[in-house]
Amino acid sequence: MDPNWENAQLHNNVLHIDGGQSNVTFDNNIMWYTESRAQTVLIQDSPMDNITIANNLDVEAPNCETDGDCNTDPYEVYAPHGLTFETNTTINAAWGIELAPTSSTSYSSGENMTAEDNITVPVPADGPSNGGETNYSVWGCSSSCTAQDNVSADTSANDVFGGSGNIVNSTPSWTTTSWTPVSGPGYELPPPGYYQPVGLVLTSGSQVLAGAGYVGYIGP
Repeated sequence: MDPNWENAQLHNNVLHIDGGQSNVTFDNNIMWYTESRAQTVLIQDSPMDNITIANNLDVEAPNCETDGDCNTDPYEVYAPHGLTFETNTTINAAWGIELAPTSSTSYSSGENMTAEDNITVPVPADGPSNGGETNYSVWGCSSSCTAQDNVSADTSANDVFGGSGNIVNSTPSWTTTSWTPVSGPGYELPPPGYYQPVGLVLTSGSQVLAGAGYVGYIGP
């Protein structure tokens, strides 16, 4: 192993599926300072169907944005036919969320895709005003597409996802962030309100929704 492995810019995804697996569910996870470089969750190549990514909290290391060694797309899913992406909260992502980019081995576009009730903030330091990434950067859905009630710190919840009921240019405050996850025996649940926004209210018609982001207690 390279003795300087800590500075070797490793491509160490939390989840990497390559080769067309279908009926995949990734839910109720806490990812904290992964420094995974390139993608935290990558589901790529060969046509795949029925992918669910739901109710996850991803808090990336803020230094990744400035030092360049671990810039990351939090989620990148290659053109599935059937994708549910909902109630996820992403903090400090250096690059944007990519749902249904294509490659020579994937479907030519995504179909039957839903993106609802997600939060991604803040705007990356190299955001759109600097020619860089937006919170949501790819939404390659061509048919049977539903996107609504998503939150971004820039305008990409509208510009990329479209749909209705989105909140843009959001800078939420959080109930509490004073907890750091520890894996293995002795794991404790995060406190109530951990990275859950204060006063963020979404509406659907006359119905008031609780708001976007992960819900309930999550983690191992």
